[in-house]
Parts: sequence; C-alpha cells; structure tokens
Amino acid sequence: MGGPIDSRSVAATIGIEDLVDVPGGTASVNERDRLDAFAAGREGFGLARYDPDRRYLTFSWVGTGNTTYVCEVTTLLSLPYQGRLTMQRGGQTVATGTCEANVSR
Repeated sequence: MGGPIDSRSVAATIGIEDLVDVPGGTASVNERDRLDAFAAGREGFGLARYDPDRRYLTFSWVGTGNTTYVCEVTTLLSLPYQGRLTMQRGGQTVATGTCEANVSR
C-alpha cells in the first residue's frame, strides 16, 4: 500500500503470516509487539488491522526518522482499496493524503 503525501510518494508491503485477536478485531501482530515496535520506532515494521464491527481496515508502518504512516480504509468495496493516508511524528499528524492498498499472495 502507499500513496502521495507531503510532496512525495510512500509505500510499504506488509506480510500477513497469521491473524491474531486484538481489542476490537484482528491484526497481523499482537498488541504487545505493535506497541513495542512503534514505541521503539523500528523502521520497516508494519501491521494490518481489521475491525469487523465497523468494517474498517488499517495498515500502519514505521518509516524513516521515526515517522509513522497509517492508511485507513473505510469502504471495502473492491480492490485496490482506497483510503486516507496520514503521516505522524511524535503522535501528531503532520500531513495527510490518499492511499491505495492491494492484496496479493
């Protein structure tokens, strides 16, 4: 997934080895691993998360310079999924854009 933001294009690939139960749905990693990775700014770490009650899909990943990107997809009609991309630093949103996500094997 990826898209244009802050005058450049960003992209990430998130491997989903397994789905685990997390608060509010399922995710590609458990909450402890997610919290540890994002707190440490582990560049390249990413996760997919799905909330079945709201039919809401998010992809999050850590970029360079402790920047976090989040692609939020709220309409799961057809591929590629279209959504809103945010860039965050220190927990604050510093830029927004659009994103596109595809599923592949």
